[in-house]
Amino acid sequence: MTLISSRGTLLNGYQDLLLQTDISLCHADQLMDQRRNKPDLCDQRIYAADGMIYFVENRIPKLAITRRENNPILLNIERAIEELAGRGSYRPSPRDVNLALSEKDTLFIDLTEVNLCPKLERTGTGIYGYISIPTNRYHDQLDNQELQKLVQRFYGRGRALVRNMKMLSEGGIEQTRIFLPNLDYIREHAADRPFALLAWLNSFRFSSNIVSDNCASNEDFHVYGMGKDGAREATFHGKAPYPSKEERWDGSWIFQAKFHDVQQIGPVEARRQLLADIDDELSKITKKY
Repeated sequence: MTLISSRGTLLNGYQDLLLQTDISLCHADQLMDQRRNKPDLCDQRIYAADGMIYFVENRIPKLAITRRENNPILLNIERAIEELAGRGSYRPSPRDVNLALSEKDTLFIDLTEVNLCPKLERTGTGIYGYISIPTNRYHDQLDNQELQKLVQRFYGRGRALVRNMKMLSEGGIEQTRIFLPNLDYIREHAADRPFALLAWLNSFRFSSNIVSDNCASNEDFHVYGMGKDGAREATFHGKAPYPSKEERWDGSWIFQAKFHDVQQIGPVEARRQLLADIDDELSKITKKY
């Protein structure tokens, strides 16, 4: 999988990626995975594709985390950045909110259940709170279902979560944090209408924290996108133990790797596109050879 990068504000970085074909902006969990293999990413602040929609339901402050295709800020990026810079948050249209909240991949978090701590005074504004996650003992917090959903969306699931927490621990990070608006702020500002903020990863210098705020215009951020095939085609001429060790085919071989983002389009659509790719590639090969 090819990783394409751009540096600058969210608007400039995102537009750079849009100029390139088949590039998808990376989510936070994908960026965590990439940091294991690309140490230079650990020193960077990186925008994530995750949409962060805050709303109040039955007087309970809640967070809806969308995938990139339903992120209301990316759907209306120029207007959204203007509002983020002006009022401090973006007010998506009711249509965009309804589409995001009805999407099956959208994750809902009851923020009253995640023990959001007040932000330290020395770190600035009191609008934000945080959740601390010990990188060696994170399992203890996964008994909390709402916190488990939050951690798995940002840091990965299963083996990916284990490896990413090990990476943070070995990088000298004892605790990583997730920074979100505090409950009073959400109750006040989302009482009549949901609002949206950005999501980004801080560098290892700042504990690889996940931050949700309005910081869209900083030139020192990076944006990463993933390409589909990563130029992993290969050819080979000779014998190989296929279809078995006894029956070894001898001739010209062509290898191709295809990538479809299952998190973005779902497994059914990914399989359909893969079968279409196979038909298309076989047609090209038979015409060429």
